[in-house]
Amino acid sequence: LQNKIFSRMWINKILFLFVFWSEIPESYSNKTMHTVDTEVFYLLLQDWFNAAYKRDRYYYYLIRELLSTIHLSVYFLSSEVIFERSNCTKNMQLTVPQVRKRNGCCGIDSNKPQNIVKCTVLHRNFHSPLNTLNDPSLQCFRGDSSALYELEAIDLMAILAE
Repeated sequence: LQNKIFSRMWINKILFLFVFWSEIPESYSNKTMHTVDTEVFYLLLQDWFNAAYKRDRYYYYLIRELLSTIHLSVYFLSSEVIFERSNCTKNMQLTVPQVRKRNGCCGIDSNKPQNIVKCTVLHRNFHSPLNTLNDPSLQCFRGDSSALYELEAIDLMAILAE
């Protein structure tokens, strides 16, 4: 019984890797593993955000910039991400995984604060499900939000030093 369970685990892992790697475009083939992990993480973040963010019912968003990633503990990381409104809309009948630059989606009016959203995302690693740890209504703020200005005004380093 133990060998049967062990062999099933290996079969599941191999199938997962096969499906996972078949989804990654060939353009990744000449890149280092770190670069691939970062790009896959960007896509995971973008898909999580577009599926979970309900404040904008018309537009999808693209990642504009990953500002920082810090280790909060041995198990958790926190990433600060800026999303920009894209020209791809929900009326275009696109699924969330189709919202990609290679499919013609691009940022629009990114210089206007109301068209960007800044989020702080908690995650365990770069491939963990983000929806179990995060709620965009609590962790994401539009660029013109007074809450965002208040958060950026807080000197976290001074608070941590106390």
